[in-house]
Amino acid sequence: MARVARRAFQNYGRMLMDFLLIGSLTPDELVERVTLEGREDLEAALARGRGVIMAVPHMGSWDMAGAYAGAIGYPIAAVADKFPGSLNDAVVETRQRFGMNVIMLGRTAIRAITEALRANHIVALLCDLEQGPGVDVRFFGRHAIVPGGPAALALKTGAALMPACQYAVAPGRHHIQLDAALGVHEGDTKEHLMQRVVERFEDFIKERPDQWYAFRPMFRAGE
Repeated sequence: MARVARRAFQNYGRMLMDFLLIGSLTPDELVERVTLEGREDLEAALARGRGVIMAVPHMGSWDMAGAYAGAIGYPIAAVADKFPGSLNDAVVETRQRFGMNVIMLGRTAIRAITEALRANHIVALLCDLEQGPGVDVRFFGRHAIVPGGPAALALKTGAALMPACQYAVAPGRHHIQLDAALGVHEGDTKEHLMQRVVERFEDFIKERPDQWYAFRPMFRAGE
């Protein structure tokens, strides 16, 4: 476990370096560094015309994945925390370089997300770690709180809900794995949908635990 944790911090450092690299790559250079699995599932979800909510864990380089999506022509938005001062401007500028729209967490975020989905865009949401009020799920057999927003938005708007992950396969090279959109049935709740999302996250993480950046407590105390 200690070895995996050490590698996770090392990989996180590499991910930060990859973020800096985005600012110097051409679109062709970026596309050459990334492979995509499940594009046909994404096309099928977009064909429904109600947008796609991409539910993503804190794995690999999510910024590289978002930049890649923009570089190959997909309209994509990502919801992000705001950094202090001028650092935020630099981060947003890098994220927007290949066409990704950045939606800042805050009072207007839900409206911006809803508008993006109405325009049949992709909205990427990191949703494996607690960020304020959320829903209770079983995560690796333990009680955890994860954001319920992706499922709530899917139920409200009719957008497709797609689990996805990204991970490094070699220095500077990355792979994106997209699942088919989850089927939403009458009577489904956000708790039920997020449990299904988390179960896919478990599979992703088991394959590459050293690329999962869960650097804060997420399980209920005493378990």
